[in-house]
Amino acid sequence: MAYNLSVSDWESILECSRNEYPELEPRAAVEEWVKRNGTQGVFWTESDGTRCKWGPEAVNHVKKDYLRNTTRKIVKYRIPKGPFSLKALNKPNSNGYAHMTAHTSEKIDILAIIFNYALVLPKPYLIQPEVVTTNVKFGYTSPSYEKYSRTGYDGGPSEILRIDCRDKNGPYELLRKLKRPEIDASFLRTCKIFHKLGSEVLYGGNKFFFLMRQQCGVDPSIFGGEVYRPPPFKPGPDEWRNEIKEGLSQIDRHVYITSLRGWIYHDDFLRFIYTIGPRNAALIKHLAFYGTVKIHTCHPRREHHCDDDLIRSLRLYTPFLKRFCQNISTLTIYPLEDHQFRDEELPPWRPKTMEDAVTMLLERSIIKIPSLKVLRVLRFEADDGIEYGTTYDYDTSFFQFNHGRDVPYDFAEPIRKVIEERAMERERQRLLELERQKRTKQIALESGKNSEPVKCGFCGENHLWVYCHNLCNRCGSFGHFGRDCSQDTDGLDDYR
Repeated sequence: MAYNLSVSDWESILECSRNEYPELEPRAAVEEWVKRNGTQGVFWTESDGTRCKWGPEAVNHVKKDYLRNTTRKIVKYRIPKGPFSLKALNKPNSNGYAHMTAHTSEKIDILAIIFNYALVLPKPYLIQPEVVTTNVKFGYTSPSYEKYSRTGYDGGPSEILRIDCRDKNGPYELLRKLKRPEIDASFLRTCKIFHKLGSEVLYGGNKFFFLMRQQCGVDPSIFGGEVYRPPPFKPGPDEWRNEIKEGLSQIDRHVYITSLRGWIYHDDFLRFIYTIGPRNAALIKHLAFYGTVKIHTCHPRREHHCDDDLIRSLRLYTPFLKRFCQNISTLTIYPLEDHQFRDEELPPWRPKTMEDAVTMLLERSIIKIPSLKVLRVLRFEADDGIEYGTTYDYDTSFFQFNHGRDVPYDFAEPIRKVIEERAMERERQRLLELERQKRTKQIALESGKNSEPVKCGFCGENHLWVYCHNLCNRCGSFGHFGRDCSQDTDGLDDYR
């Protein structure tokens, strides 16, 4: 074997391989450990005698986020590295890709398989759209955000490239992991049919996840040289109806971003619906929301940093779900207990527990979403017993619930059954209607076969004689053509 590692690296590899493969010889344990973990710079021999070595990863995509390295951490900036150019927006030449739309060798089902591979995340992962950003650089000089630990997610699936190489000891195979982005939607710009089919897979096949955001301390943006930071507070009971009506209209008309209501501008879910537009929002089928059910009352004279109330937010989202997400079938809610509630006095109409608040939401709002088929109200239990087991990957914007399981809340079971039975009844009625239409069509076909066929008395074809093109073009009678007609036409034939 040939090695190009330092002494400390060797000691670490030897210790890890000895602990993981105690039954093997040291050399075999090292080779097996290197082969499994992809350690570069170490040769091993396959069973057929082939020498192999891991090489650097081959990444076929470039991350566009700017990373600033520090001594303690890596801070992610959402600012482009260089000046923006129109080249990034240039659409490909439609003539050069016209053959892809006309070619019929690839069937629709094959395209669906390809699109699912390129556009849909594997099941453990959820997409958390990041549409509420800022272009103010000084906002990142003292970063303040919640940090999530990584769990070894490598940013996308990989394939193994085998490259034949040679050194002074003979031939060997260099193995390189070919990385690709987990979701690559760039090919949707190829043609209209790709965009149509791909959008259905992208928005309908993935599960979108949204956290509740703090209303205080939101970052501003700069538009036209001026700092822009609209108030993020959601509407109160007095202006609730008018504000929702105006918000629905603004998203429907896709007004300019500075014309948006502040509670839409700063809200992750509503801003996402505004960004993708009503057409794509209608393709969404799976949504998930995660947040605290706020029971306590924040002191009006003190600065508070509570996240938005999950219940109030979902009540606000319901009209938007009914208007724009008309095909949503699965709604998942992760409610969290309010640990800041300290048995304070509340008005009689205010729920005093998380269970009461969620039940009221389900009975008054969620059940009114007509397209909903599956409702899940869950709590996440990590393997170590900790309630919060979520992990966010800043490199991919993917959210994952790791090392645990979802446990349903029992109090939501009655509403869940009502929604499920309603969906099953609607599906049964739809199938009955299809069967009725099929029978009606079959009866019409059979009645047509039993009736006497229509036959033209002049030409003998299957049409009425008044529709026959073989009639005399002078008098309109059948039995002769125009050249044999004896009817006087006042010299019109001579003029023609």
